Order: sequence, then C-alpha cells, then structure tokens
Amino acid sequence: MAKYKIEVEIDIDFKKFFDNIPDGLFEDKEGCDKHYELESIYDVLNKIHTNALMNKIEWMSKDEYKYAEHHILIEEEISKQLSKKCKVTKCKVTKILNQL
Repeated sequence: MAKYKIEVEIDIDFKKFFDNIPDGLFEDKEGCDKHYELESIYDVLNKIHTNALMNKIEWMSKDEYKYAEHHILIEEEISKQLSKKCKVTKCKVTKILNQL
C-alpha cells in the first residue's frame, strides 16, 4: 500500500463573484453567508468522485473495459478518498509586502 499526503492552498475571492451580481443577491448586499465558502469547496470535492463514477459507468459498456478497468478503479478510489478524507480549513489572511 502506498500513502500520499496532498496539500493545497487555494485563494478564492468569493466577494468578487457576489459583487458582480446585478443589484446584489441579498438585501444587505453582504455577499455570501459564512457557510457558503466551505459548502462550495466540499461540493467541488464531491463532484470529483461523481465524475470518476460517471466515467466508470461510461466505460462499463465498452468492450475495452476489461483492459482499462484497473485504471478506472484506481481513479475511483483516489477520488473517493479525496472526497471523504479532505479537511478544509479557512486560513488567516496575511498581507505580504513585496520588498525591492
């Protein structure tokens, strides 16, 4: 068995997307609620697994499936673990000044 640790830091300006909605989405025009950011990240992670399952379904009806099955099952397992084991935390924002 091989173990891997995947680390990634993403930087999404959610406010920018909500600011572009004509007349604002909410009456208070505050943008998204505090849970939306995490929900949207987990939604994308879950879609990774869904896409792998859809790929498997497409391949199952092909004659070549028996030759590609091991690749498809590995992809499915990786995507399942990414979806289930990924922990998302909000980072503190720090500004870094460029020094010349």
